Formats: sequence, C-alpha cells, structure tokens
Amino acid sequence: MLFLPLILVLLGGSACNENAGASKAGGTVSVDGQVSRLAGESDTGNRYPSTVMVFTQASGTEQKGRQCSGVLVDPRLVLTAGHCVCMKQESPMPGSGGKVLIDSSRCSKTATITTVVYEPPTSERGVRSFTQDYPGEVRPHPEIRVLLDEQGGVVSSEADLAVIFLETPVEGHFPPVELADTEIEPGESLFMVGFGSDEVLGTLGGKRRFRETSVTRMLGSGRALFEPTEPHVYRGDSGGPCLRETQNGMVLVGILSRGLGKEASLMRTYPYRAWVREEIQRAKKTEIFLATPVAQEENSGPTSEPR
Repeated sequence: MLFLPLILVLLGGSACNENAGASKAGGTVSVDGQVSRLAGESDTGNRYPSTVMVFTQASGTEQKGRQCSGVLVDPRLVLTAGHCVCMKQESPMPGSGGKVLIDSSRCSKTATITTVVYEPPTSERGVRSFTQDYPGEVRPHPEIRVLLDEQGGVVSSEADLAVIFLETPVEGHFPPVELADTEIEPGESLFMVGFGSDEVLGTLGGKRRFRETSVTRMLGSGRALFEPTEPHVYRGDSGGPCLRETQNGMVLVGILSRGLGKEASLMRTYPYRAWVREEIQRAKKTEIFLATPVAQEENSGPTSEPR
C-alpha cells in the first residue's frame, strides 16, 4: 500500500517545501515517476504561472473545500470549470437518461484562488513553492447545464464555465492568458495544465503539471475529447487551461473537465468567447473605476466678488 506524506500548503504569501517522493515498505517510490506519463511534467520552471489553484469553501466551515484548477485571463479574473463551483443536484430527466443536474441555481458565492511560484531545488532541500491567496466572487455562465447519468457519465454538457472575480488583482509575474481567435480541430496538439489530485494516491504533492495531448473528437455544445488517460488520474485538473502553442505564445482554447464523467474531456472556449470577453471587460472597467481618484467636491458656498 502506498502512503503519501501529508502536504502542508502555507497560504497567504508563504513558502513551503514539497517532497517529491512517497514511502513504500521502507523504500521510496517517486511520485513523479508514477504519474508523469499520465499527469504530465512538473512545472517547477514556472512555464505556466497563470494556472492557479481554485478552492471553494467547505460547507459550514471556514476551511478550504474542493480543489480544482483555473487560469488567469485578467489580473482580476480567473476562468475555471462551472462544475468546480456549482453543486450537483438530483434531478431526474425523463427520457434523457439524466439523473444529476449541475446548473447556475446552486453555486458557491465565493471562492479562493492560490497562485504558486516555484524555486529551483537545491541539494539541501526539494522544490520550494511560494503561494498567495486571493478571495473572489463566483460568476457561473448563466447557461451552464450539465446532465449526468446514474454512473456519473456525462449525458450532456453546455457552457460548463465560471469566472472568479477577485477582490484585488493578482500581484507579481502572472501574465493573463489570451483567448484563441479560432476553434480547435480534431487531431490538434494541445497542452493541458493543472494541479490535480488522484483518487488513489491523493494530492501527489499539489504540484502544477503540464502535458501535451491531442484532440480525438469534437462534440456538441462546446465539448471535445482528448487522448484518454486512466479515469482516476488527476481529476483536480478540472478547470485548468487547454493551451495552443503559437508563434506569439500560448493561447487558451479550452477548460479541462477531467473531474467530470468518465471521459477525458474539455469545454472549448471558442463557442463562449463573447461571454468570457464580456467578463474580462467588466473586470477591467472595475479596476479602472477603483483606480480613479475621487474628485473633491468644490466649495459651493457664497463668494465675494473683488471690488
């Protein structure tokens, strides 16, 4: 049986050391070696710093609850998967095969995102990460509608997206990712990024990872399938970005849905780009408004004219 070390993430602008191994029968089994083929390479070189952790608040507590991933599309706005912040509810749909519904009626009001920056490892210690928390307001896509069957498979999925509007803009070198202007195509190679978790192994150290994959099939309402992986691996990648490499850098083409259903899928952003851009502009206008000094009221009292 494989036992993972307890990973303690110190939040609020703090630093922590990450153990890259897991003990087994008195020896050491490399976690990276276990999952790199499926989950991807550790992003300790900070290639994708704008991919962040997303936490909803645990019910009835002040503790962090469910973990997903997300991506900065503006210093004050994170895009993630709608099912990461909206709850499942029993809602049988006669004739559809659907038993569980996710829509905008039961979503978290707030969420916290955590930025992560890594330092190169040294001989004295493992990889060191610096994290910072940013609370924000959850805004699901108004047309989100995900229908699941009794086994948790996806019957249909539309607009499975949400944004988190941050109380303060993210500080530091976390350049927002630009939206792609064209749709993805079957067979296209993409990079998927996320922090993830594993149903068998746990958090796997909470490292940001990236992996190249290819689109295998386009589905309706914005979904697409990519090269399959074991279904339990890195479900916490849900909400993380799917990126296309261009001459001008990486652009966003989709949001991962690996924690939903039994297929390796993503929600394409191109069909919903108008909504995302509207939210980005809304964030920018808020930032401009808050940065504008309030004009002092002029004295409107009586004045005497010079003689």
